[in-house]
Amino acid sequence: MSAFRPAVRRPAATSAFHPGGLGPASGSSRRAGCESRSGNRTRGPRSPAARAYLRDPPVERFVEWLRPRVRGDAPFPHEYLMLKSRRRWRCDSLWDAFENYEWRGGFDVNQQGLDLLAGRLRRTAARGDGAGFVEAAIDVLRWGGVTGRNERTLRRLGGDALPEFLADSRLLDPRRADTSKLDGVRRMNSGWTKVQALLLDDFPMYDGRVGAALGYLARLHCADAGLDAVPEPLRFRWHPGKGAHNRDPSAGPFRLPMLSAASPRRWAECNVRAAWARMTADAAARQRRFSRGLSNPPVPRRTPRRFAARC
Repeated sequence: MSAFRPAVRRPAATSAFHPGGLGPASGSSRRAGCESRSGNRTRGPRSPAARAYLRDPPVERFVEWLRPRVRGDAPFPHEYLMLKSRRRWRCDSLWDAFENYEWRGGFDVNQQGLDLLAGRLRRTAARGDGAGFVEAAIDVLRWGGVTGRNERTLRRLGGDALPEFLADSRLLDPRRADTSKLDGVRRMNSGWTKVQALLLDDFPMYDGRVGAALGYLARLHCADAGLDAVPEPLRFRWHPGKGAHNRDPSAGPFRLPMLSAASPRRWAECNVRAAWARMTADAAARQRRFSRGLSNPPVPRRTPRRFAARC
């Protein structure tokens, strides 16, 4: 269960840029499971499609179930065996999960590194620097440990990468997105979602682990609610881990589908829906311990000499 990603505080030099002319960028933006702010208020989704999704009864009930767990008012016991260390990891709440997450280099180091990467992406996009954008995007992929084919694709696209990414950004922006119109999204996988998350405000990094975590939460909610299956709006897709890691959140009658990079639209749909649900749940938590802790992240026990993180 690892739906947590470091937040990115937007650099002041890039705060006026929003890709594709979508509007002004906000102040700080929190990744999956975290908070997004503009001033002292948490902003909610504005698009008609977002409002329709959030008013769907299964989604409404899920968000209401999720809110006390985000606030820390309801327990969230969870544990699993870490295959490499053979150590049993556990948490008793979502806050506890955040505190016990094993960042390579520490939370603050990842936070600072992503701030720098977000600034580079936005500055190069703002001035139409296609070559600079490609190099910044590749560094994002290196942070996430997802280069390989993704890097080769970026280098092959060259100057076409920036307009292609901005075209996708216009469709993915959670404040304006319509999940019925995502067929135009060209690329979406565990690498591209990281790049888009640094280009867009309030857009979580949705990879196989985040999908598994959200699917697991949806499954627990369905079991608590006495449902006999996971409703379609809550079928967050997941992707298998490497080796023997079991990420499948399915159990009994509660089946969750898998992600596939061969279907960018379905990946994009899960990403946008996750953004909408998270933004809504955040509103109930912003003054509580969970959001306060993320606004003032703990000092890492050990800081490496350079930023080289993978989570």
